[in-house]
This record gives sequence, structure tokens and C-alpha cells, in this order.
Amino acid sequence: MFKGFYVKGPHNLMCPKHINSELEIVYVKDGEIEVDYGKEKVVVGKGQAAIIFPYWLHCFVPNNHSEVYVIMFPYDLIKGVYLQYKDKVPASYKFNMSPEAMVYVDSLIRNKEELIESEIKSLFYVFVSAFFKSNSFANGATNGMLEMIMNVVLADAVENITVKKVAEGCGVSEKYITSYFKNYARIKFRDFINGLLVNRAVELLRDRNLSVTQVAIKSGFGSLRSFNRVFSETMGCTPTQFRKKN
Repeated sequence: MFKGFYVKGPHNLMCPKHINSELEIVYVKDGEIEVDYGKEKVVVGKGQAAIIFPYWLHCFVPNNHSEVYVIMFPYDLIKGVYLQYKDKVPASYKFNMSPEAMVYVDSLIRNKEELIESEIKSLFYVFVSAFFKSNSFANGATNGMLEMIMNVVLADAVENITVKKVAEGCGVSEKYITSYFKNYARIKFRDFINGLLVNRAVELLRDRNLSVTQVAIKSGFGSLRSFNRVFSETMGCTPTQFRKKN
């Protein structure tokens, strides 16, 4: 199933470092946006795109006049490419889109909530083809441990996850997990979990049938107060304000 959303403006993409199991494409139609991969930051300008493979830690920082598409492609579609290149390091995470490709992408996504399967695949191949044409690859460090951590986290309710549970699930010490997040992600473990909860809340807030309190509970927060505090610290606005803008 296609997962994607169109974002326009400086605030909507302000999000914490997070990880997705899907392949993510960030396409800039106008302005620019900074994609932070943890140990590297890439500024993506008009007519360019950036790729985030599954289980790559990242966040976005748009400028004041950015117009950006963020598109997530399901794992089943990108599995072959991911398995082939997951341990490779590209020369660059960003790439240029040809004028023809830009027109085609805009015609497919503009003013659409959903796409049919053939359109999803077409979009995927347009972006990935442009990415590979612009890049060479070298062997790099694997994201195997991060993938193991995500598998443990996703196997349980996120709000119940602790450092101890993750360590036991990965067969390493709690000290190792804490050190791993500090050195690789440059964030605390709890901030990472809070980021996952907020990501879930962002999706639920798009459902107007749910109250903010219901969203807080379904997202895994213990109280509306903690939900409002963490969401505001992460997104720069309250859940109610976010809903009004989206």
C-alpha cells in the first residue's frame, strides 16, 4: 500500500531523528531542506531529491520557503534494491532530477491522496533510477545492529520498551545499547522512543474522528499532559495546532 504525504512550509517537517522500515524519498520542488543522517547532513535544493534507505536514522530541517514531497515506499516493493545496497555507501545521498522527471512526479502526486499500484511502482523507479545514475558505491558499515534494535522495538508496544528489553532481545548489554544510541544516533534512548511515539501520533492526528486525547492514548502516552509536552518539544507546536495546519 502506498504511504506518502505532501508537505509545504517551514514547520511541518520539523521532526526528531527517527527510523522507518520503508524507503523514503525527499523531493524538493522549491526552496531547500536539510536532511540530517546523524553523522552527515545534506542540503537538498530545488529539483533535487534525497534517499533514506530502511533503518537509516534521519530527521529534516526545512528552510522558510520550502515546498517538499516526502514519499515512503513499502518494503515489499523496495526489498530487492535494499538487500543489494544496504551495506553500501553512496557517493552522495542526494541526486538531481531531470526536468522531465520533475514534471512527471508532480503530475502523479499533485492533489492526490492515494495512488494505484502501477503509479506507485512508476514513482519508485523514476526516483531510484535517478539516484543510481548519479552515484557510485563503496562498501560501508552495516546497519545490522540498528535493524535488530528496530525488530525488537516493533515486536512490542513501543511505550513498553526499555533499554533492558532491547538489550536482551539483541543479546548485548544495556551499557552497549546506551552507548550505541549515544555514539550513533547522538540522542538518548528515551528521546528515540519518544520520537517513535510522536511519529505514530502524527499519523493518527490526520484521522479527524479521533480526539486528541484518543490520539495520545493510541500513541502510547500515559497522559494527555505528557503527550502535549513531548509532542510540543518534538514538533514545535501542540497536537491541536498541528491538526489545524494539516
